[in-house]
Amino acid sequence: MIKLCRQEGLETVNIVRKDEYVKDLRESYGEKYVLNQESPTFLKDLEPILKDTQATILFECLGGDLPGDIFAKMVSKSWMIVYGSLTKKRSTFDAYDFRWNDKNITSFILNRWIVSLEPEVRQQQFQRVADDLQNNQGHIFGSQIVKEVPLEDWKEAMEESEKLASEGKFIIKCHRN
Repeated sequence: MIKLCRQEGLETVNIVRKDEYVKDLRESYGEKYVLNQESPTFLKDLEPILKDTQATILFECLGGDLPGDIFAKMVSKSWMIVYGSLTKKRSTFDAYDFRWNDKNITSFILNRWIVSLEPEVRQQQFQRVADDLQNNQGHIFGSQIVKEVPLEDWKEAMEESEKLASEGKFIIKCHRN
């Protein structure tokens, strides 16, 4: 996400769950705004950053109370785009924000978005990803592959992948006879 935003000229405010991720994003990616959501001062530390950046889009993939707490601190007319629910917890939000601060929440489901595109635009997007994967070793759209598992071990792999979700992807190898 960081690389894609950078390519599009967008500044990001990055929220992670471990201090080593804070260090990595600052050192490896040169990110200016990186906070650990587990810090006891997280929301207090976030407020001046949101004020400084005037961030208006929150990409949300976790669920629970925290996204609503973050969203409440964002400026009027902000959008939350929900694309996952890793914690499997119900999300909570302040209804006041929607009515009086003109905020919005929407979902993003990749396959729905793809089929909504005009064929020419869809092909351009496919080509953009293919070019990155083929010519740039997945610099923008690639992912770290943590483990490859045979199809018959898919149940165990799903359980293990949930524990290692932030480290990368599991590939389930399907062999056809």
